[in-house]
Amino acid sequence: MKDKIDWDTFHKTVCEHLGLGNNEITSQTEIYKDIGLDSLGMVSLGMRLQGMFSVTVPLSEVATIKTIGDLFEKLNEYRK
Repeated sequence: MKDKIDWDTFHKTVCEHLGLGNNEITSQTEIYKDIGLDSLGMVSLGMRLQGMFSVTVPLSEVATIKTIGDLFEKLNEYRK
């Protein structure tokens, strides 16, 4: 089993990718509603995170991701 993804590293990567400050994103931040990402933006973010953390989340699971916290949990779930 691989180590869990560290929240601080994940959070910093997400903020940098989206061009947002650290205080602008929390685990409760809604990806589509609060950040305004479209599906292409979500794919871009997902690909960066999956590559960085060596994990693959099935496309069928991506639709269940609503918040930054959901994304973090899903990445850790499939990192096992």
